[in-house]
Amino acid sequence: MVRVLSERIKVIHKENGGVSSARNVGFDNSNSEFIMFLDSDDWYDKNACEKVFNMFSKTCDDIVCFGYNEIDKNNVLHATINHIKKLNNKNVSKKVIIKNQVFVWDKAFKKEFVTQCNVRFVEGLKCAEDLVFCLSLYYQKPKYGYIEEPLYYYRRFRIGNATSNNVNAIRNDYTSFKALVNTDLFKQQTLEIKKLTINHFISGSISYYRKFQNSNNEEKILKDIKDLVEFTEGVITPFQCYSLKNYRKLKKILWKSHKHWYFNIFNINTYPEYKDYIIFGHKITVNRSNVNA
Repeated sequence: MVRVLSERIKVIHKENGGVSSARNVGFDNSNSEFIMFLDSDDWYDKNACEKVFNMFSKTCDDIVCFGYNEIDKNNVLHATINHIKKLNNKNVSKKVIIKNQVFVWDKAFKKEFVTQCNVRFVEGLKCAEDLVFCLSLYYQKPKYGYIEEPLYYYRRFRIGNATSNNVNAIRNDYTSFKALVNTDLFKQQTLEIKKLTINHFISGSISYYRKFQNSNNEEKILKDIKDLVEFTEGVITPFQCYSLKNYRKLKKILWKSHKHWYFNIFNINTYPEYKDYIIFGHKITVNRSNVNA
């Protein structure tokens, strides 16, 4: 149900279908030329909309990014997270741009561009749905505008945060990663873009593991990491994966785990009598009885 409170404000009542569903409904019911997404307990600078509108009018960009301030769990305001400054360089690398396609709340979008790209928030995702959305738009080569001034106030440790203390965080990221990889847009990208996307997408897994390391949930986290690594090796070849810094870190975590040895030929004694390995596409069978303890 849509209620119009004024010419500028609509209130939409709908069954709870998750954040992606809510954003899609809001997008569909908006008659504005530009779209911004505000999380429930954050806020904009009082002049944010005016400054974003002026930037769009001045530059004719498809997406305008802006700086933000971060609020910690004690409600202390920290200095601006000014990652935007790097992006004002016209020679900025693809790596830097992809690294900044994480959130929707520090950006504003031209509705016509998003509609033409036929990009939607993937419903059902519990985490990183905004990353999937932003990267899907980035693959279609938008024009970017940048406002270095902080226009958004972000609460990092808010109640109900989907990732802060969620033991399922890696599994949720993995699910979002698969949703992106299975799109035609991703499949059409160059190997460079695929590798940059993968490396960035799995970056949070290392910090999640460290948070739950030596806890009762460590085995679950290691299983999720193992599944994520194996899936990544199906997206690009294992040989290509080794050029990815975050992939190598995840492999190292698995190698070091005495509970989850993972294709580690230096610890063959932990396996049954015979063990098959796939090394650069070749099958190798190792006889444990021939290995000295």
